[in-house]
Amino acid sequence: MNLAWLAAVLRPEDIAPHMNFADADYDRQTVPMLAGTVSGDYYRNFSVRENIGNPDKTDNKELAAVTAVMRCFDSSTIQMGARELRRYIEKANDIASICALTLIASATFSELEDFEACDSLLANALSLLALKSDSERLLQACLLQQEALRRRDSGRSYVEICELVNDITSSLLVKSTFPSFPLSPAVSWKSSETLRTITKTVQLASWTLAPSDWIGPKSRRMPTPTEIIRSSRSEQSLLISQKKSTEYGRYVERKFDSLFRDRSITFGTDTDPDLFYANLSYELYGSGYVFGSRKEAALLRLTRSAEGHIFDPAVLSDALRMLRYANADKTLEKAVEQLRIGGPLEALSRDARQTLAARLRPAQIRTADLHVVRAASELLSHPEAERAFTAVLDLLEAGSPSNVPTRMTAYSSRLETTLRTAAALASAAGKEDVLSEKIRQMLSTATNDDETLDHVFARCIRNLGWSNLSTLEVREWTRWLPSDTTSWPGVATTIRSLAGIKAGGPEPAKVDLESLAGLLGDALQGRPVSESLLLQGVSVVVAALQDLRNAARMGRFGYGGYEPADFAAILIRQGRHELWPALIEFFQDPSVPRSFKTPGYDRLLGAQLELSDDYRQILRSAAFQLVNAPDPGLINKENYAPYPAALRFLDSVDIFAEGELLSLLNRLCGIADPEARVEAARSIALMTRKWPTTWILSLAIQLSYDSNSQSKAYAASAIADVARSQRSLQNAAESRLIELLRSDGVLIPLLAIRGIAREGGTAWSADLRSALDALSQSHPSYRVRAEAEAAARNSVGQ
Repeated sequence: MNLAWLAAVLRPEDIAPHMNFADADYDRQTVPMLAGTVSGDYYRNFSVRENIGNPDKTDNKELAAVTAVMRCFDSSTIQMGARELRRYIEKANDIASICALTLIASATFSELEDFEACDSLLANALSLLALKSDSERLLQACLLQQEALRRRDSGRSYVEICELVNDITSSLLVKSTFPSFPLSPAVSWKSSETLRTITKTVQLASWTLAPSDWIGPKSRRMPTPTEIIRSSRSEQSLLISQKKSTEYGRYVERKFDSLFRDRSITFGTDTDPDLFYANLSYELYGSGYVFGSRKEAALLRLTRSAEGHIFDPAVLSDALRMLRYANADKTLEKAVEQLRIGGPLEALSRDARQTLAARLRPAQIRTADLHVVRAASELLSHPEAERAFTAVLDLLEAGSPSNVPTRMTAYSSRLETTLRTAAALASAAGKEDVLSEKIRQMLSTATNDDETLDHVFARCIRNLGWSNLSTLEVREWTRWLPSDTTSWPGVATTIRSLAGIKAGGPEPAKVDLESLAGLLGDALQGRPVSESLLLQGVSVVVAALQDLRNAARMGRFGYGGYEPADFAAILIRQGRHELWPALIEFFQDPSVPRSFKTPGYDRLLGAQLELSDDYRQILRSAAFQLVNAPDPGLINKENYAPYPAALRFLDSVDIFAEGELLSLLNRLCGIADPEARVEAARSIALMTRKWPTTWILSLAIQLSYDSNSQSKAYAASAIADVARSQRSLQNAAESRLIELLRSDGVLIPLLAIRGIAREGGTAWSADLRSALDALSQSHPSYRVRAEAEAAARNSVGQ
């Protein structure tokens, strides 16, 4: 039994060749080459590849294992490598090599989410151990800890295994005898110290993987987080941290070079910064630290992708998998939404299909998996969406997803994630009626005095897509409406709003913000509202605006709830022009954060406003103060000027001259903050109908080359508007539009198509109609395909 194999996998730095201590005979041996591969060090990997030569022409069986491991670590060959490594393990004779390579194989198959293969390999390796020596007991501890991590990843019980590993390693650390083996010429200590470090690190892995408050059946207690912090450090943990800091340092150095335009040429440069090998160490040890490490590795890849350095969908798909298995729900939601909007869609599609194949079962599913499935729902084929929808309905029936170990999430939050996923899949599969009926069934059995669940079900019904429900299903909801206003009030209000049913019962005797919200909802949908109540609403809103201003002057900001500026704008649109003075004063108040003003500005856009000369003069004199005032907010603060919402509103009421508007838009386009450029593109998209000019087309085309997908999407919409209304500019606009239609992601082609499909204007060229036809046939998103087909069908040729 050669424990050097185990050291090569779990402590590769002690075994791998070293560039400063070259030894041709040692460096060409299989175990050092395996260690060089696992270490991830560029120069050690280079040495291994030089010594192996062409992996496809290697006859040495032991070297074949090294080449298989190399393939396991490459996203383009991982499946081939996993199969080759498994075949080698099944034919190998040395128990230590079998166990060591099983650790790598288990980590690889878990990356492929094939936990049955993990179980089979680990069970086979454990069955070979007679447990008559300390060496076999150490191998047992390593394999068991690997099994514990894979069981946790797949939603099964695992903590008792961690306890057993703790027992084994504790006894080995007290007294153990291991056979010696040669280490790298760069190492000055003995192999026994290497194995002791491995033993200590495996013990630490068992501590960190088990919940801190776990009490097992024999009342044995794992260390608490405080005890773990105060325990002696494993040197291996420090080496892993050093690997991570090295990669972060390389990333910062490259970022510096790109920012400061380093044009020097360096020959023999190493690989791109990546945390794969640092994370691999935690995966091989079965450590609880792997969850944070997975998140860090994924974030580095996604960040480099956003900067334009990673385009491989397989690498980005694996980043999503790592976030899923890190249970980093909030981060994952942002990542999948960005990939859905701007691509590459293949990365999202790959991970979603892998999730559907491996995870969509009640015992295994987690909310993180559902985030990916929901984001990719429109990329699935109709049969795939139907199967996924049925599986999610089964999850609802089973009460899944459950909490992940060590992390508690409220049932209402997990339920909402499941319902949102079901709604997205129902839309893709054409099963809206089925889900609608399921929600009614759940309402009949759930507790109707739970306000949180009431809000969850109400939001889900809105997400369902009311217009897609059959007439019969809409009728069932109107029958369901309770006469008792205390039963599911949020759901009842939502149903009435969607169905256009005026709330029953007497009108409120006294109007407050809550009752005013219902009244304004009726008004916006064209239902009659008492003028006396609207008049009361004016007084309520004026008081609310003043209260908010007073609180802001004292530095008190309350976020959430109703927006008085929005209510004021709605009332103005309903003809209550006496609110203009209070709203203008609110807009002018420098102590009020922009986030409280923006809903009012946005609500006023597109309305046929009757603005008196006096109010127009007030706005004209205050215009530059409104757009240039800094944002005093604490949350979602906009650290740039001009203020986009104010700029859009003031332009809509003809406050700015053309030159003034051009100057302000140029300033907004030139700000480094990506959010500012998104707002610039959005503003231009809203202004093109009023200003279909050469300069606005130039700004839109410039923003269409921005790295941010949202900026490009809004710019695409603006370009389409200009092309449609100005024949003299159509050729320049169309050529860029055709390029944008071929963009990855959903948002850019979708907004470009909608801009093309809007009514009015000139005919479109054959090239553009051909691009629409191609999209309708080949785009991964069914929404993009459907809208492209409709636009192509309705477009008129030149």
